[in-house]
Order: sequence, then structure tokens, then C-alpha cells
Amino acid sequence: MDRIKRAARDVTRALNRPEPLLSTRDLAEHLDVPVSTLYAWRHRREGPPGFRVGRYIRYRPSDVEDWIRSHFHDGDGLLLS
Repeated sequence: MDRIKRAARDVTRALNRPEPLLSTRDLAEHLDVPVSTLYAWRHRREGPPGFRVGRYIRYRPSDVEDWIRSHFHDGDGLLLS
């Protein structure tokens, strides 16, 4: 029983751990687009949702993945070109 409780505790800790944030440069590399494209998308409110931390823009990986799914996949989960 202790082993099960330990495993449950470890899973709970992993789920509650905040995900690392992406910088603009990290996201540009991930999406294979220039940093300037991200700034242009942000200015036009077209890109993935981000937020300011001081003077820096940060992105949650889960928000980026949701944005990718909502903008580049059809209802069957196929990537649109």
C-alpha cells in the first residue's frame, strides 16, 4: 500500500509542477519561423497567446500546442497546409 501511495504522490507532484515557459527565441525555433514573425503575429493578435514577464514575452507550451491545433488542423486531426 505504501508503494501505491508513493506513486500517487509522485504523479500529483508531476502534475502540479509548472511547465517551463518559452521565450520568443525558443518559440521561433520550435515553430521554425523568424523572431520577427512572432512579433508581427503578436502585433496583429494572430499568433499563439503570450504574456509579459517584466519586459519579456513568455509562452506556455500548452497554449502554443492548443494554438497550433486550432489553427493548423482540421476536424479529423490532419495537418492543414
